[in-house]
Amino acid sequence: MTPHAFDHWLDQTAPEWSGLCMYLPDVLDRDQRQPEKSVPLWDYIPRVLSDTRIAQGHRMAAQWGDDLAQLETRFPVSRYVLLAIWGLETNYGATRGDYHVPSALATLAYGSKTPRRRDMFLEQLRCLTSIAPQAHETLRGSWAGAMGHTQFMPTAYRDYATAFDGIGVADIWGDDPRDALASTARYLVEHGAVSGVDDVIFAKLETDFDYSTLDNPIIGDGRWGLYIGRKYRAIAPYGSHGPAVFLGPNAQAIHAYNHSLHYVLAVTFLARILAGVQVPDVHWPVALTILDSEQLRDVQVGLVRLGYDTNGVDGIWGSGSVRALRDWQASVGRTADGYPTTEDWVRLSGCGDWP
Repeated sequence: MTPHAFDHWLDQTAPEWSGLCMYLPDVLDRDQRQPEKSVPLWDYIPRVLSDTRIAQGHRMAAQWGDDLAQLETRFPVSRYVLLAIWGLETNYGATRGDYHVPSALATLAYGSKTPRRRDMFLEQLRCLTSIAPQAHETLRGSWAGAMGHTQFMPTAYRDYATAFDGIGVADIWGDDPRDALASTARYLVEHGAVSGVDDVIFAKLETDFDYSTLDNPIIGDGRWGLYIGRKYRAIAPYGSHGPAVFLGPNAQAIHAYNHSLHYVLAVTFLARILAGVQVPDVHWPVALTILDSEQLRDVQVGLVRLGYDTNGVDGIWGSGSVRALRDWQASVGRTADGYPTTEDWVRLSGCGDWP
């Protein structure tokens, strides 16, 4: 990948941006080493919930309390969730990003790791043409092209941006955060939030649990502390080695905002702390060895060699890899949870020995 090749690709793919974007190789580096993809939850959450971020959150809660109260009357969303998203995204507006947004999006659309991600960023670049209310050459944001206090992508701005006063064009870029907070509240409601109640539930599943049932929504029936009749999305981030996390409608809306369980739990825990509510003591499998992307790719290669479809061999552990590994685990008499352990890596890749 070179600047010249990038310019040629841009001329052919998004000619409206020809000559207006620069190739930013450090953006691709950052795309490859996102902490949510490599740092276990038990290390990630304490890292992002720093004393500084919590203290600043309390200050922002006091400074913008009246405005947050107004948002709570308009939207069924907790002010503390809005504060937590604001705090995690930009440290309450202090770090809104200094990347040239069109260049960041174009670089990712050109060189991101998977076709799906390249297509996603190309869509964002094309959307940016019509939604930015300021000169594109001065438009700044994150390395991933997210903008403003709560880091909206261009399509999110197009679909959900809302002025705090209900009139005019939403300005998520300026120093006043209220339009960004109102837009975030609307986004959450449009994605299923129904109240300001925290509805994340942790549970240890039975030893004979069928993990394939987690592929579909779970309707609460009283087990695991779930409310009867409520629809949950369940994620077992460490398979049978740790707790399952059940996300109710409000938590699922946060997950729609950022498709990362790390993010959902960080927002949920920070919101609890700012609201003065105790954070649960989660029993994470801290002794578990986490495979890196190269090892995950080895596992995928081994599964494909045996005839299992992982939906790609890229070191990214997605739903296709989970299902493929579950099928193989069941075939060899292992717990079919779809979580790749060191033993799975050794047996499927042939790297090292396993007794």
